[in-house]
This record gives sequence, structure tokens and C-alpha cells, in this order.
Amino acid sequence: MLHLVRAVAACRSSRGAPRTLERVIWLATLLAIAAGAAFAVTAALQHRAAAAEAEHPVADPRLLLRLLRRPMWLASNLTDFVGA
Repeated sequence: MLHLVRAVAACRSSRGAPRTLERVIWLATLLAIAAGAAFAVTAALQHRAAAAEAEHPVADPRLLLRLLRRPMWLASNLTDFVGA
């Protein structure tokens, strides 16, 4: 968000301000959509990996260890990192 504020401030001080500001807004919009899509993929992959696990007691720490061995769950965390 701070980058967007700085970009808008820079646009106001330059001669091609309207065109540059429009580009910044489009870029911010596209990045927000991409982040939302990455979050959606993350949630779906994590749900799928967790649903494939056997029944377990609530707050069982072994669940996390089992999930860490699942490639799909690890891929979902990578997607989460990319979306952030």
C-alpha cells in the first residue's frame, strides 16, 4: 500500500501525471486480483490436503507433521507465500 501512495505522489509531481496514475491504478488492481486468486488456490489446496487426512483429535500436533509430508499441502503454502 505504501508503494501505491508513493507512486501516486510521484505522479502528481510529474508532467504525465494522469497517464502514469492510470497505469499505477491498473497495476494495483491486477496485483490485487492475482493475490486474491492465489489465496483462493491456497485455501482449496489446503482444504483438499486436510480432508484427505484420517480422523484425529482436536489440536493434535501430529496432524501438522502429517500435513508437512503431503506435497499438495506444501504447494498450497508456496502459493500462499506467492500471493502475499
